[in-house]
Amino acid sequence: MLAHNYDPLNEELQGVIANAGTTEFGFKKLDEAKYRKLAEQMCEFAIRKVRTGDIRIDVLTWDTYDGRHEIRFRDDIRNFHIMYYQVFKNVFKNRWPDDATWLLCPDEQDQMDWENLGEYLNDASVESEIVRNRTECCEYSLELRRKFGILDIQPKQSHLEPFIQLADLFVGLGVYSREHYESIERWITCHNTQRTLFDLGEQEDPDTTFSRSHQQRCLLISSFNKKCKDNSLDVSLKTHRGFRTLDPNKPINFWWYIPQHGRDRAPTTKQQIF
Repeated sequence: MLAHNYDPLNEELQGVIANAGTTEFGFKKLDEAKYRKLAEQMCEFAIRKVRTGDIRIDVLTWDTYDGRHEIRFRDDIRNFHIMYYQVFKNVFKNRWPDDATWLLCPDEQDQMDWENLGEYLNDASVESEIVRNRTECCEYSLELRRKFGILDIQPKQSHLEPFIQLADLFVGLGVYSREHYESIERWITCHNTQRTLFDLGEQEDPDTTFSRSHQQRCLLISSFNKKCKDNSLDVSLKTHRGFRTLDPNKPINFWWYIPQHGRDRAPTTKQQIF
């Protein structure tokens, strides 16, 4: 988001969380209606703000069983660094205007080497460009152009930063919808069946076959999916068996990392990446 928008948006989101009678939201807390209703309100806040262009949301997930990741001695910490790098680089270069300078405030992660990540992002911000000369003897020349800048990376504590809590919510939606899609689909089927049974006067409650936390998360996923459809955000749940956005330019972008070529492999404990 733009720096001058941070304070008013942060205050508004903090108000949403405080009005729910809590000081912090986390996806892991989604096992009762109180937190599910708060999550729905946070989703509504996010959709309002992406529609006005105040924020955008990019969620990167990956399949640990694809050809890139299902390897011996996979180093998940270094791979986590790479995925952070991928999402930052992609968003900064392709989803916001050029020449922006970024202050990054991620959730505190003991295993992350933020300094090295910042150096890699600074390197990635520079692109070469062929330009035509009108006054020089050479007709064309190669120039370097900086697409974005990194002011600083300042890890924050999630309970003090509402937007980190919002990020946790959307990461949870992306990962849970993908990892548990079959069970979510069964819940949706049972939910629809339940309403039919009640119309017929039956007393059976199919939802008892699902855990309380799974029911709350399915209710949230179903609600969020409908809100995305109502607002033409092109976020798909059913087609790809998990939340995914086919047009990455949309302001809520669930992005699935796909191996880029045959030799694209996750790092192993025997490699040095960052």
